Amino acid sequence: TIEKYSERELLNEFFIALDDLSLTEGECMQKDSCDFEVNSCNWESEGWKRINGFEIYPPIVDHSTGLTTGHFMLTQQTSNLTFTVKENVLTEDRCLSFWTILRGRATDKLTVTQNNTHIWSTSVADENIDILSESVMHNSWNYERVNISYKIGTKISFETNILSPNSMFLLDDIAITDTPCSPVGSCNFDKDFCGWKNINTFGNNAIVWLRNSGETPSQVSGPKNDHTQKSNKGFYLFIENHGVENETAAIESELLKESPTICLQFYHNSYLPIPDVYVGTLSVSYYGAESGIETLISETVLSGNSEDWILYRQTVKNLPNKYKLIINGKTGEVGDIAIDDILINKGSCDGEPESRCFDNDFDCGTEEEICIPKMYVCDFTEDCPNGNDEKVNCTKSCDFENGELCGWKITENKKDFVWKVSEAQEVQNKYLPTKDHTNNKVNGWIASIAGKNEISKATARLTSNNFSRTSFECVMDFYYYCDMIHCPLQVMKIYPNSTKEIIWDSFDESLFTESKAKWRLAKAFIGNGENFKISFNYRQYNSHKYGTAIDDINFRNCNVPKYGDIEIDCDGENLFKCSNGHCIDNKLECDYSNDCMDNSDEDEHFCGSFKGNCDFESECKFWRQANGSVFESFKGKIGKSYTPKTDHTLRSENGAYMSYHLSIANEQQKPMFISKVISAELPSCHLRFWYNLIGDPLKNKINVYTRTKNTFNDMKLLQTFSTNDVNDFWMRAEISLVHFKEHFEVIIEAELNNLGSVNIDDISFSRYCAFLPNEILPNPITEKPQTTITTTEASTTDDDLCPYGTIRCATGAKCYNYEQMCNFFDDCGDNSDERGCGQKCDFESNCDWFNSNFYEPVWRVYSGPSEYRVSGTGPTGDHTLPNGSGHYLAANNSVISDSNVAVWRSPLLQSAGKRCEVQFSYYMHGTSNSTLSLFFDYKNKVVQLWEVTDDVGDFWVQTKIAINTKVAITESFYIFFTAHFSSIHKLTEIALDDIEFINCEPESKHCLVDELMCDDNSSCFKIWEKCNGVYDCKDKSDEGNCKPTKGSCDFNDPNWLENCHWKHLEADFEWSASLLSNKNNTGPQSLLNEKEKERKPDDDINVFMSEPIFDKFLYLNSTGHEIGERAAIATSVFNKSKDVCHITYHFYMYGSSRIGPLRVYAQSENGESKYVLAEYTGNYGPKWIAGEHVIESKSPYRVVFEGVVGEPGESDIAVDEVRFSPNCKDGTVPIVPPKNCTGFVCNDGTCIDLNNKCDCKIDCKDGSDEFGCDT
Repeated sequence: TIEKYSERELLNEFFIALDDLSLTEGECMQKDSCDFEVNSCNWESEGWKRINGFEIYPPIVDHSTGLTTGHFMLTQQTSNLTFTVKENVLTEDRCLSFWTILRGRATDKLTVTQNNTHIWSTSVADENIDILSESVMHNSWNYERVNISYKIGTKISFETNILSPNSMFLLDDIAITDTPCSPVGSCNFDKDFCGWKNINTFGNNAIVWLRNSGETPSQVSGPKNDHTQKSNKGFYLFIENHGVENETAAIESELLKESPTICLQFYHNSYLPIPDVYVGTLSVSYYGAESGIETLISETVLSGNSEDWILYRQTVKNLPNKYKLIINGKTGEVGDIAIDDILINKGSCDGEPESRCFDNDFDCGTEEEICIPKMYVCDFTEDCPNGNDEKVNCTKSCDFENGELCGWKITENKKDFVWKVSEAQEVQNKYLPTKDHTNNKVNGWIASIAGKNEISKATARLTSNNFSRTSFECVMDFYYYCDMIHCPLQVMKIYPNSTKEIIWDSFDESLFTESKAKWRLAKAFIGNGENFKISFNYRQYNSHKYGTAIDDINFRNCNVPKYGDIEIDCDGENLFKCSNGHCIDNKLECDYSNDCMDNSDEDEHFCGSFKGNCDFESECKFWRQANGSVFESFKGKIGKSYTPKTDHTLRSENGAYMSYHLSIANEQQKPMFISKVISAELPSCHLRFWYNLIGDPLKNKINVYTRTKNTFNDMKLLQTFSTNDVNDFWMRAEISLVHFKEHFEVIIEAELNNLGSVNIDDISFSRYCAFLPNEILPNPITEKPQTTITTTEASTTDDDLCPYGTIRCATGAKCYNYEQMCNFFDDCGDNSDERGCGQKCDFESNCDWFNSNFYEPVWRVYSGPSEYRVSGTGPTGDHTLPNGSGHYLAANNSVISDSNVAVWRSPLLQSAGKRCEVQFSYYMHGTSNSTLSLFFDYKNKVVQLWEVTDDVGDFWVQTKIAINTKVAITESFYIFFTAHFSSIHKLTEIALDDIEFINCEPESKHCLVDELMCDDNSSCFKIWEKCNGVYDCKDKSDEGNCKPTKGSCDFNDPNWLENCHWKHLEADFEWSASLLSNKNNTGPQSLLNEKEKERKPDDDINVFMSEPIFDKFLYLNSTGHEIGERAAIATSVFNKSKDVCHITYHFYMYGSSRIGPLRVYAQSENGESKYVLAEYTGNYGPKWIAGEHVIESKSPYRVVFEGVVGEPGESDIAVDEVRFSPNCKDGTVPIVPPKNCTGFVCNDGTCIDLNNKCDCKIDCKDGSDEFGCDT
């Protein structure tokens, strides 16, 4: 209701008028600001959409309301959001401010344009500084602002450049003020927080910084007015003391990218009309966005003696490239604390002395000026005399006694779901310990985390500060308390670019002799690294109430060489001098560990003189295996759950090591490595090796023996190596080999229980060991009964060795390679190459399939009726045995994980025939809304083969599923079952039994008349693909025994033009043979090598051959030439051909965006016609790229390489390794009969069974098997 009212009758000089009244349904349109709660205001969208926080997962709170019901704008693609000014204004200079969340690739960009001109931009890498956050929380909104010109017709646009389909850009609270933007980070708080915001201090969060005008609510403390306007119209920030001491509140600035030195100033007021009372403290720090380190700048103790605003002014130096300032207030006995008028200027504050240290140095804080580089801070070595470099914000070993965190930080994700440091007796949870590990007392301190029913999904983190450097053998030990049935604890290494690496993960319960909760030792390999953090992550899924605790974190072997501590004298006979000047014990030379920190103790030329060393990455001739049970050459990527994830040499899943694991274990025989003969005349000799024992700590071990006779009866045990814990961890072993009277051999033997694996890598001998490679130990004069070891071998010789990369069959002298392992073909003759492949599992004995994750739910082996029969689910017995008394596999949702999925995976299989099927029996009863599925993982693609949903009845169902219909599987693959349980919790159990691969044997292979067989008989290739520079065979045999071919040229020969039979064509200038470019802005910056090759085109079909580094290449130098000038060169003449002549080459086009074109074409001998094979234009980057073409010409031809100058001096072109296939010379394909065909040869060369000839059924494609038959 609008009531008519006027004061004109009383005061003639005043009146009130209304005009142009209008009503619009809904809330009023926002004019120069928009919070998107009602609509998108006047912002026009192309690709953006207005949503609320609940519409994406995980839910996001908006910036305006701080609620998931709040609205904002979102885009996941390249798009525009535009606003057009439609009115004239008095002042054009205005400030556009807005809040963003950017998630995606580091290079994805958000740009602000004014009339299509870029005026501001940022990227994901610039904005995303919370390197530990896995879900978008409230504090992830970033404040941005930019000055704009605001006049009629101006178009302001938010433009995105998004390359990743998983990227997500959010915008909220766009505002245009009527004044220019204040300096970044500065604020008088009269309108808002200007990008400053409250943050969680992980302490008592009962107080926060509040915006206020006039007096504070207490009226007796704090300021009377603000500092800016000095009136009750101005605003400031304050924290209110509620009578509780040491409460904290902190605000952080927007992301700052100022100069490395700033002058920070603000005013603070803590007035209290009571003398000599502690009001609190005010501290200032900065948080490095890339390092993740919070650094204290200053701390001020506050008193209430002054009613005036007090100036804080401080020069801050050595700031990182990106950072946030943090102002933290802590309450005292009584009194409020206020701040106002924050101002940040570049450079030092006027009148302040210069720092004693350079920007990239750390001031040790001693009376004498001592500066060290920042890279030496928090590196486990005290470089400052007072040790300050290892005290300031450094994380240390920790036993948590008296609540000490030792530099570890508790990072919060969900309310109250955080690690807590307390006495063990204060924790009331059946899954957590009642005593600590350090003292084994109830009042001992631990760090613990307990699951909560009200939380469906969260991760609690205990995170270190930044480590600047660590040594190559750095290790973190800790004790953890966990029930191994469900222990979702991980340790991660986190780098500034958000890259994360799991360095420790809990094992499956099956690897423990006792799975119940107790204190267990864990060993996490950290290794060498720079600028990273370590985080203990505990993951909760779907409201379970498990928990875990940790104690006694201890860093070992992490210290690096001291700054400036160069040891001049390493003359001691037991010392080795590193290239960096440091000394190490010479027993550490060449032991596959970088003890010098510069790798000089592992230099390949120096260590090449050490005999007997073996890293299993290449052939190892010094050691041999005994007959019988053997170690297997293994790699982490093969994927057993009980073998190491990486080797020791490379610390990579692609690195090789030797493994004896439960899939190949033989209780009657133990595998042995036997050395060559070692001389007894040794002043000093040490054997070193690295071992990794996973599984039963009491029974899995390594024994090292020596023997002086060629028998196993009288071996001398030198030492046994075992462990007391279950870890995937490489440990160093060292044994002295002196005081022998006779020449001897060393024997390394593995013992394995039915759990886990025994693994060896990087065997080496020290400097003074001497070997007798041609000696053989004498046979014993008499034989004693064998008492030391059971073996079938009486003696071993070099004839027992298998070639490198192969494995000995269990019986006989055969060896097999990786491709022959688990390929459904008995290559050994005793089927030992198919052991451990999981080809048949009835669960009555060991099955080589495994759970692919260790988080609930998981598959387990059971027998008898299911314990959940009372709930209407689970089988009454197994499927294998008639009476159901055997074993079966089952998964249930009694404990639910993140995705409610249990995954059962086969071992890695190498190949299979096209008729391959998997047969299995399954049980699904009482399984409402649950699903059992079967998947096929092949060539990095996952295909669903089969699925069944819901209840199929109270009985076992047998089924058979084809794996890869009608097509042979020629590369490694695996299959896996998933049991997916309903999110609506109802107790459900799904079971499997009698899993078996059938009809998977590879079919016999025959080649056509225009094909040749690869040496490994795995596939055929066309005759013209022989020696064409492309690997078509898995064993690369198609590129073996190659002879030089006509037209091919590598340009290394000084007379290359004559010897390659090439010639220059008439053009503006000529190609030349050259070395590396002498320019850094164009031309080849490196020689052609395997690492820089890029397949183009057809990446997924073949791979180019590995070649040595080449000396010269064909070069077009654009310097001194004009745009459009060209050079052309031609090969010798080839006969006409169709689809038989292949050419391969590499080209290099780097420099200006205007390079080329480079044309490759076939030109008729008379020059009248040409057929373009390829044309390349533009900058391809500093790398060599491969090209390949099939040439078709109806007349004799040459191949021409023609280069054109783009931008003079900046558009050089190079070509190298031009190769022609052998049949290019004649242009025809020789016809050869198929090899090893004992049947009938079809007219097209196909070999078929002789019984298929004249059987009234066409088996040859051309029907030739039914020609000339008696009817």
